[in-house]
Amino acid sequence: SYYDKSGKFSGVVAVPLPLSIFSKQLSGFQVGKDGILALRDKNLGLVSLYVQDQPKFSYAIADTNVSPAMLELVRKGVWEGTYHARRNSDDIERIYHYHKIDGLSIFAITGISKSDHLEQWYRIRLICFALLGLFLLIINSAAVMLYRQWNQQHSYLMANEKSNKRLKKLLHKLRERDEALRASQDAGGIVTGK
Repeated sequence: SYYDKSGKFSGVVAVPLPLSIFSKQLSGFQVGKDGILALRDKNLGLVSLYVQDQPKFSYAIADTNVSPAMLELVRKGVWEGTYHARRNSDDIERIYHYHKIDGLSIFAITGISKSDHLEQWYRIRLICFALLGLFLLIINSAAVMLYRQWNQQHSYLMANEKSNKRLKKLLHKLRERDEALRASQDAGGIVTGK
């Protein structure tokens, strides 16, 4: 619409634009390997579609085939929302977000594949499992080393106790022999160093 300086309606200015302009503009966004960007009119007719991994993807202009989830939300008057669906043409599960552009009868739609969306989470999960495995390996190695050390100390203790018992027996025998020697010396009249 065109309005003059006083604010009165003066007419409509129409400029024909090739739809390739919209596709070119949409291709500037990065939405992941299997992501899509789309523009739809007020009747949900397709205006432009860009598929990230297939830039030359062919589509039918004014096609109103949308997911039941989006159709239901738009029929309820929800002009912005997020939903989960699988696109029939490529069977890729995506998380979609749509928004009606203010002042225009155009819906902008973004779809990010579930695998792209969760890729970072998968990477973090893998790193966490690797760190957990490393932690368990260190803990188990330390436990094995501590057990071996304890086992070695226990065997030394047992050998020490055995040696002490043997020494006590030898000392006891030595005392008995010493007493027997003293007794025989005292009985025989041999003088000891007393």
